[in-house]
Amino acid sequence: MADAARRAAANEIFARCYQIRHRLELYSPGSVSGPALTYFRTLRAFRNAIRDGLRDDEPDSDRYDAHVRAAKEEFGRCRDAMRADINPHGPS
Repeated sequence: MADAARRAAANEIFARCYQIRHRLELYSPGSVSGPALTYFRTLRAFRNAIRDGLRDDEPDSDRYDAHVRAAKEEFGRCRDAMRADINPHGPS
């Protein structure tokens, strides 16, 4: 994919995340919106790296893998915060 097309595709795909982020910031408590914002920023950094040419099949694949790991970790924290908000007393 050409550089300009890759950048445009990355921006277009990620644009939907902004609306979700804004809804979370409006409707969720800080205990959820904080981890959600961190997750959003982690994904945005990953998007920026891809937009700037990072690929999973190049010598920089360690850097790619680090972005994947960070995104999975932050997603887990965000998910756990949402679950705790839904059920503050834990599993029954």
